[in-house]
Amino acid sequence: MRKSGEIFNINGIESNITPHKKLDVTATKEDGTEIKFQAIARLDSDVEIAYYQNDGILQYVLRQFMDN
Repeated sequence: MRKSGEIFNINGIESNITPHKKLDVTATKEDGTEIKFQAIARLDSDVEIAYYQNDGILQYVLRQFMDN
C-alpha cells in the first residue's frame, strides 16, 4: 500500500487495550476504497499503555504528581 493521503481508523485502541493486542485497521483511500487489515499494538507493557492513555510520559508524570 502506498501512502498518498489515506485515512487510517484503528478500531479497539481506545478501550480494553492490552500489550501486543491485535487491532483491526481500516485504511480509506482518497477515492473511498477501503483496505482492512490487522496490526499488533506496539504498546509492550501496562506502563506504556498508561503513558498512551495520558497523552504521553510528561502528562502521565504530571498527573501522578498532582494526585499525590
